[in-house]
Amino acid sequence: MLPKMYSGRNKKLIQDYHQSLEEMNAGIVEYVRAMPVMKIFGQSAETFDKYGNTVKRFNKFVGEWVKSSTPGFAIFMSFTSNAMLPVLALGLYLYFQNGVTLATLLLFLILGTGYIKPLFALNNMGIQISIINRGVEQIDELLYTEHLLENAALQHPIDYSITFEHVSFAYQDKNWGLQNINFTVPEKTITALVGPSGAGKSTIGQLLARFWDVTKGEIRIGGIDVRDYPTEQLMRLVSFVFQDSFMFQDSMYENICMGMKKSREEVEDAAKAAQIHDLILSLPNGYDTLFGQSGVHLSGGEQQRFQLARAILKDAPILILDEATAFADPENEIKIQQAFSQLIKNKTVLIIAHRLSTITDADQILVFNHGELIDNGKHDELLENSALYGRMWNAHTRAKEFVI
Repeated sequence: MLPKMYSGRNKKLIQDYHQSLEEMNAGIVEYVRAMPVMKIFGQSAETFDKYGNTVKRFNKFVGEWVKSSTPGFAIFMSFTSNAMLPVLALGLYLYFQNGVTLATLLLFLILGTGYIKPLFALNNMGIQISIINRGVEQIDELLYTEHLLENAALQHPIDYSITFEHVSFAYQDKNWGLQNINFTVPEKTITALVGPSGAGKSTIGQLLARFWDVTKGEIRIGGIDVRDYPTEQLMRLVSFVFQDSFMFQDSMYENICMGMKKSREEVEDAAKAAQIHDLILSLPNGYDTLFGQSGVHLSGGEQQRFQLARAILKDAPILILDEATAFADPENEIKIQQAFSQLIKNKTVLIIAHRLSTITDADQILVFNHGELIDNGKHDELLENSALYGRMWNAHTRAKEFVI
């Protein structure tokens, strides 16, 4: 690379270079991951704009950078590539002026062939220092991100009810995801959150588990603000079954246990309750079978039941189910529903669902739209009083009746 590129005066230019490189790398990764979708819809690399544009931007940036640095680089290379010329010229001049002896001239000619090597090494070191500094800056951005304030004192909630009071939340730049949300979930009841995609349902669950802090208002568990709970205690109170399941490259036993101090019997009981025990026993090494090794993989519905087994084993008093049957086939969905009956006993439950038929018996249903809570009540009440819920229910029933 060019010396000019890595001088202290061009720090902003270096940052822009790395930013452009990162965008191009991200575009390439996205392009590779999107290849199946592109094939289905007859796309090609030329029409994948985001990928093409990031590569073109990077190419243009580097081209302009190299062009602006060429004069200085040419002078530097001309001098260093012909290291003997200045030594020879000065040495001959001094020799003929009787300023140095022949032995001294020969000594400096020998040394002159080697002094250029440290210069190249120094230049390369500058390049590496620049790259390292950029990496350190990015690490520092993570390390010095403002931490969520945490109370060290254990709290004593009066129950496991949930209260959202005037809660508003913005991800960034006042882009509000939720606005002035107010509702209460009594202890040991089931509350369903419904609404169009992007209405803020999943954000409700993530704020309750304090993945982020609210921008305005308060979220309370048992009368105590979630921000007053130590993180470890809050995580013991809340269990989360995500829409997307994740399996570690570890044994089936460890994928359920997740580091919790539970006996083998307790893990197996959780697997039985999650309707996954028989499947595990059918694997080559039972509970000691490694996921992902020797072709051992699970379907989306089967992985979902592992999440349920983890939640059953954790046995937290508050449970958040975020589209827990989203990727399950009919057979797995039946087994997941059976697991739910074990999982939700005597728990305060929030269910985030698109399949409205699964939440008709909920104690209350909250209807969200554009980050606002617009209606609440039981299923029959909402069918009569909520226009949005009525439209969603009609669409759901028509989809169930659709046949090819």
